[in-house]
Amino acid sequence: MKKLYIISLFLFFSHAIVSQNNSQLDYAYSQEVSQENNELKQRISLLPKEAININFLIAQSIRKKDYYEAMKYANQLDSVVPNNPDVKNFKGKLFIILKDNSNALFSFEEAIKLNPNNKWFHINYVGLLFENNEFDKALNAINNLITLFPNWSIGYNLKGGILQSLNRDEEALVIYKKAVKCEPKSALIYTNKGDLNSKLNNKNQAILDYKNALEIQPDYKLASDRLNSNL
Repeated sequence: MKKLYIISLFLFFSHAIVSQNNSQLDYAYSQEVSQENNELKQRISLLPKEAININFLIAQSIRKKDYYEAMKYANQLDSVVPNNPDVKNFKGKLFIILKDNSNALFSFEEAIKLNPNNKWFHINYVGLLFENNEFDKALNAINNLITLFPNWSIGYNLKGGILQSLNRDEEALVIYKKAVKCEPKSALIYTNKGDLNSKLNNKNQAILDYKNALEIQPDYKLASDRLNSNL
């Protein structure tokens, strides 16, 4: 099975670490991530002083790459500000680093229950379900996200990637066609659509997709490389 490459978004309380595999972030994704980071910083600023102090200790632990210590402080933070969805989401990412996917999924589920309107909580949850080979649950979860945000292109792009990774290429193509009609307009999504059209021997459409990607972002190297290889 083809490995699913998605954005793994680590939203720590003092900073964000974005790890992208096998492709580069385009402007659309970067802007969406930046917006979430800014909103997160604002939410952090509203935490009580004790919580902010613990957050500082967490940041120090992360810089040292002492994730067990970070989890100790995260649990303290969870007791100071219980039912905080950002804390639950953060703990989920820490559990992944500590190779405890079961607790990670539980933490993401808690985060979503507390704030179902945070798109990235859903993205984290769906990605981990897929990595755990829980494909039906992953598809159900991404469908829930799309229902909540029916015009968010990034949700459709993730669903397309899941379907393509499951070798359900024709279904994936239908989803990518929906994705490019939604917002934000993304060079990465057009490139993904082009890659699938190329795989399906739809060369002319693939070339058009890559050109559309470059219309959105002329410096998007992934699309220009793909276009040159298909001409």
